[in-house]
Parts: sequence; structure tokens; C-alpha cells
Amino acid sequence: MHPHFLSIKPFFSYLGSKVIGFDQVENERVQDLLSKGVSFTKSNPSDTKDYGADLIVYTSALSRELVEKLKLSNKHTRFYEAGEFISELIDDFEAGNLSDNERRAFLESEIAPLYNLDLAGVPVIGVTGTDGKTTTCELIYYLLTKLGQKPAVITTVTAKCGDTIMDTGFHTTTPTSQELYKLLQQFKTLGCTHIITEISSHALAMGRVAGLKLDVAVITNVTHDHLDYHGSWDKYIEAKSFIATKNLKSNGTLVLTKADIKVWNYIKTKVGQSQTIYSYSTVPEGLKDIGTKVTFSFIGHPVSLNLPGAYNAYNACNALDVCRALGVGDKIAEVAKSLSDFKGVEGRMQVVQSQPFRAIVDFASTPNALEHALTSARHLVARTGRVIVIFGCAGNRDVLKRPVMGEVAKRYADTTILTAEDPRTEKVADINAEIQRGWDSVNIPKRTLVTFDTDDVANRKEAINYAVKLAKAGDVVIVCGKGHEKSMCFGTTEYAWSDVKEVKEALNS
Repeated sequence: MHPHFLSIKPFFSYLGSKVIGFDQVENERVQDLLSKGVSFTKSNPSDTKDYGADLIVYTSALSRELVEKLKLSNKHTRFYEAGEFISELIDDFEAGNLSDNERRAFLESEIAPLYNLDLAGVPVIGVTGTDGKTTTCELIYYLLTKLGQKPAVITTVTAKCGDTIMDTGFHTTTPTSQELYKLLQQFKTLGCTHIITEISSHALAMGRVAGLKLDVAVITNVTHDHLDYHGSWDKYIEAKSFIATKNLKSNGTLVLTKADIKVWNYIKTKVGQSQTIYSYSTVPEGLKDIGTKVTFSFIGHPVSLNLPGAYNAYNACNALDVCRALGVGDKIAEVAKSLSDFKGVEGRMQVVQSQPFRAIVDFASTPNALEHALTSARHLVARTGRVIVIFGCAGNRDVLKRPVMGEVAKRYADTTILTAEDPRTEKVADINAEIQRGWDSVNIPKRTLVTFDTDDVANRKEAINYAVKLAKAGDVVIVCGKGHEKSMCFGTTEYAWSDVKEVKEALNS
């Protein structure tokens, strides 16, 4: 059952309302709700029945077609998407618009447990953006550690504090508010000095981080992604802006780029003049991307970062600006120099083999990230070498980005190999056809496209094996889309999977 309903249903139950729930499976979460007196039906609601309900709350997992049919059958019922409902409820709670009973039900149902969190004396840094969140978080964690601090960090890859690593099992960027509350309490017990967390647009829109007040908020960029959920680019950027308008403390600092003037103007207008805005618009200075690393100057201090791609220089500048915001400006030269020892992040431009051809695994799953990854790969090929990219697009997610990623692949890769990437309940062939539509629209000669369309985990293994066999000395094989992830979803089942492991096996064989 969707995590939102763990709190929404008890909220109505505490108010004495009759609550009926629908889900495809009866799991532990459903059992917990049944114990609280919630009725449950193991199916989706009927699209022809009038339930006589005052309110129907649904998740984005319910198809828009089914929601529209339900609206026709329940004409006198108010409909809310779960994230929208919780977001408005949180706004009313903060504005003092709830009755005493509603306020008590809100707190007891743990809709937003972070309001009960005491993090006094522990600065909290939140990082959002379409791309670069994980790397930026890890860079901040690294720099604070170099400064002798004991920071804690939560990313899509890991949650850790000092030598303690938590097994999160995340397949999302930001955990639920209940999971996040437990992690933050653990961090506090471990004596962390700072907390750094990735925050997705979904988490911001759905209120999963409501009550978490940030000392520093970072927006890395806003490009095309998740329009299936948000509905439009304007709604998407609005969700990203919530990190500053809803979560940032009144005396907090917003680290924001001027590189994309549209994003800058929008966010600046939303935030107003109450925050100190650090920008890396004038840095990195003298940027040089020399394949395996980038060099640049940050406000006069030389930096050498052993990560490929100009975008990683921007990520590093974000992290350095966070340090400035936290009051360590006098040590910026020291920490900037220490970046030469940063080892990178699992599944982010991770080099699995260097010779005779490079094999790289990267998380790139958006058009912008794919372009950056392929541009970096192009810097690494020998003069006569080729860029061979393997990727796909997730099922039941943003369909608009699929042809755009096809266009990007054809522009920057010599050979494109389309494969499965969490197809879920969609057919791999259908997803690949939408990507190919964009690939076909670009007229560049001597580009090659190969598709693997079977609906099983072996699909991606075969694609990787094909690429490795195809590669010659001086080429770069780059596998995009999964990065650090340890599973792949077909239908509703998660199968064990690792791109790094599969690439190593293909190389060894």
C-alpha cells in the first residue's frame, strides 16, 4: 500500500470517519491498517460504482483513465491525489487552519512526524535538482569530514554517519517521512554534527519532508524529468522551489545556479530577498575538462577533481558554497585542495575497466544527465574510438523524456543499444520504440542502433554482453540508467541486478 495511506487513513479514523481502502495486495502495511479499523478490498475500485464517499484520495499508481471514470461515477465526491491532499493538509496545519480535533489527528496519525523532530544544534542541508544530487551530497559529506566534523548523509545510494552505514534498500530518492524520522533519530543518537539529505521533487510535492527545516538548501539544476507525475515543467519547477519556500529556515541560505537564467529568475521570484543566495554563476573559473578529471578555480582557489565532466565541477562548487554558508570560509582553500582525493560515488561515471577500452557505469536516466555522461565519454575515446551507450527508460514513468533521450543518444554516441530498465508493467519493445522515435528524428550518418526487446532480466545482460563484444581498443562502453541500484523491476517483481557486476562478468568472459 502507498506510504501516504499509512497516515491518511488513520487520520480519518481518528476523526471518526468511515474509511475504505483498495490495494492489489494484502501486505504488512495493510494488516496494520486493518488493526486500526480500516476496511480493505483487495482490488482497484470499480470505475462504474458510486461509493457515496465525501472524499476519494488516490495515488499516482492509479491510472488517469481509471480516475476519470471514477469521477464520472462519483459526481458528488471530491477527488485528491494523495500527495496533493497531504500537501494541502500540511499547509493548513502550519497556517493554524485545522480544528483541535483535526490537529490532534494530524499529529497522532504521523502524517508529518518530522514536526516532532528536535535537531537543535545540528545544521541540516537539503539538496534537490534533476541531476547531480547524490554527487553533491557526497561531496558535502566528504568536505565536512575533512574539516573534522561527523556528518550524516542520506542519498539514493546510502545512509551513513561516520563508520555506521544503514541498510536502506531505497529505490526512491527520498524515504517516507516515517522512515526519514527514524533515520534522523539514529543520526542524532550517533552524535552527528551535520545532516545532509537528497530531496526529490516527489518528496517536496507530497510533503514527505514537511517539518524538516533546512539551514542550507541546494538546487543543482532543473531540467526535463518526472513530468508524468507533475504534469508540466512549471509544476515540476514549482515543486523544486518548495525546498526554499517551505523547508528553508527564514535565516537559511539557498545555494543556486545562475547558469540557467529561467530557473534562477523563477526561484529568486518565489523565494524573495529574505535569504542569502550563494551562486556559482561566476565559478568554476578557468574550467578544463581533460577526460578523466576536471580542473578549475573556485573564488581564486585551485581545484583538481578526479571526476570526468564539467557538470561535476558545478557539483563541487555547490558543495564548497555549502561550506561557505556553514561559516568555514577561512578554510575554503584547504578543503578545495582536498577535493583531489575525492574518490567519486558508486554508479556515477564509475570506471569498471580502463584498457584496452573503457567500460563505465553511470546513473544517467534523464536527457540532461545522458547528454552530460555521453559528452564526458566522448572526451575519453581515442582519436578513432567510438562511444557505445546502453540504456533504456523506466516503465510507468515519464514517457515524454523517451524520444528526447533517443535524440541525445544519436547526437553523442556512435552506437546506441536500447535495453530494459525497470520496465515494470510496460513492454520493453514499446518503451524502446518511443526512444527510437527520437533517435530516428536526428539525421546524423554512420550512427548505429541495436534494440533488445525481450521482457526478462536476461535482456539487459545480453545488451551488455553485446556491447563488450563489439568494443575495440580506444572505445568507451557506457551503461546508463541503473548506476548503483541493486534490483530491476519487471511486472511488479524486483529482481536482483547490478550493472557493475554484469559489466565485470561480461569483461571477464
